[in-house]
Amino acid sequence: ANLSTLVVLKLDFNAIQELPPEICNMSHLQDLSVCNNQLKAVAVQVYLLTSLTRLHVSHNRLTSLSGDIANLSNLQSLSTIGNPIRLLPPSVWRLSKLREVAAGGEGTDSPPDEIIARGPKSFLAFHKALEDSWKTEVVEME
Repeated sequence: ANLSTLVVLKLDFNAIQELPPEICNMSHLQDLSVCNNQLKAVAVQVYLLTSLTRLHVSHNRLTSLSGDIANLSNLQSLSTIGNPIRLLPPSVWRLSKLREVAAGGEGTDSPPDEIIARGPKSFLAFHKALEDSWKTEVVEME
């Protein structure tokens, strides 16, 4: 089957351990959801899907996202809830169209509820401040 024109792909609850490299052939894909699987990494080919507006990888076994996520310049919604990802990569801040970020869970540095309530810009600023504090080994407390 020719899947190159596919726009939405939902593979939730399928015990998937890795995505096939052929996913990069789905150049029109805008919505990819692979929640509640057993992914340990997001295939590098996913970061080549520049038409993606929605990437939901919640409740897998991911410990990080690649900095290559910056290639997804049309991304508007990102969900990584339920993965032990401590921090999102700094390149996430370059995604100017990103409007919705859902992250957190066991093993993560989740922002307080009041930061989350302010929206994605505040959420990303929290993550940037955390990362910056790790680099300098100084945490400013207010």
